[in-house]
Amino acid sequence: MDTGKIILIGSMHFLLDAYMGFFAIYLVIARLDPKAAALIATATSFIGNLLQPFMGYAADRIRGKLPVFFGLCITALSMSLIGLTTEYGLLFVLVLIAHVGSSFFHPAGANISSAAGILNRDRSFAFFSFIGTIGFSLSQPIFSGFTSRFGTKSSPYLAIPTLITAIGYLLFSRMEIHGPERRARIGELKDILLKRGLPILLLFLIMVFRSAFVLSMAGGIPGPRTAPPLRSFSLPAPSVYCSAGISPT
Repeated sequence: MDTGKIILIGSMHFLLDAYMGFFAIYLVIARLDPKAAALIATATSFIGNLLQPFMGYAADRIRGKLPVFFGLCITALSMSLIGLTTEYGLLFVLVLIAHVGSSFFHPAGANISSAAGILNRDRSFAFFSFIGTIGFSLSQPIFSGFTSRFGTKSSPYLAIPTLITAIGYLLFSRMEIHGPERRARIGELKDILLKRGLPILLLFLIMVFRSAFVLSMAGGIPGPRTAPPLRSFSLPAPSVYCSAGISPT
């Protein structure tokens, strides 16, 4: 078991998933219309989950470091920018881009984590998933705590730690997607979808309903709605669910 790689990719997963709950708490802080915010959260989550098998296929063919690098950068930048606007169209674009980045990172990260486990692939992948879950559970307290101290317009600064990590990974790490080089072929992708379409569909539906559950709890029971002065310390219900292994990613 390559412990160094497992810890590194797990740490990246923690950072990436720590951004994925930002919008759920921002909609409360910015007093967004609940219906419009729910539509944004639902549509972007649906599209992100739908794209994940295709992003996984692309990552397997691109290989190298770029899927992990771009996944981290895209998600961190787009989610950190939401504090600059209350325009629903722009928020939709930013949250959607974040989900696309997350969909690009996760298959690549899972590949690296499993390969690093060697004979203990299940254990290394479990660690990868667990660390990401912890990151998501801390997502809303991180955003609310930072913005309550520095203001929502300062939210872009939240991207800095992950961007530094991503650049350092690209320049100095030797950790890459594991497996033989393969070219992308439309016919091959079509065969995969035909042969494995049903399990992919079932997994997709599970991810969508799980995301809907977690995000509905995020929008429905956050502390700031009833106690604005304590918002930096409020731990909304999703933190409890995520600690138990329920995560939208």
